[in-house]
This record gives sequence, C-alpha cells and structure tokens, in this order.
Amino acid sequence: MSIEKHDHLEDECEIEEAVITLIDEENVEHDFYFVDMVELGKDKYAILAPCEEEEEDDEEGDLIAMKIVEEDGQEMLYSIEDDDEYDRVKEAWDKMVDEQE
Repeated sequence: MSIEKHDHLEDECEIEEAVITLIDEENVEHDFYFVDMVELGKDKYAILAPCEEEEEDDEEGDLIAMKIVEEDGQEMLYSIEDDDEYDRVKEAWDKMVDEQE
C-alpha cells in the first residue's frame, strides 16, 4: 500500500475513537481514520485514511501523511510541504508495510 498526498480512500470509519477531523482551506471538515504512525528520527508522522469517499475520481487505497508537532502540550497535524521529507515518510511507510506482510 502506498501513500499519496491528500487523496482519499473509500472506507467507512468503524472505530470512532480513532477518527480525526481536519478542516481544509475552505473551512470544510473531513474525517480521517488514524491508520498508523511513522517515526523518522525525532519527527513523527500520522498516516491517515479518509473515512468516506469524497470525490468520484479518487483512487481506492490512497492514504495521506501529516507531520505531528507538539505545541503547548497538544499534538497538532500539519501538511508536509517539503517533497524530500514527504518521500522519506513514504519510503518509511512502504518499508513498514513490507515488513508486516
């Protein structure tokens, strides 16, 4: 399974505790299921799957990765803007998945 930037996965959220709601630039809420966490050095990244298909042209199986940053004692999620950083996260995720198979 690979991850793609801000794409969606046709899925239904079944475990409410693991659902994260993110708000996009247009102030629209999107629910995501927390799949796993990737650690690279001191940095942590959340791997998320959209709870529902939001657009008809999305491909099934796509996940997104977001950087976890602690601010004032709370964990916040941020988009990964740097392509090299994103590639490192994707490579680490793919390796984790391969090791589990």
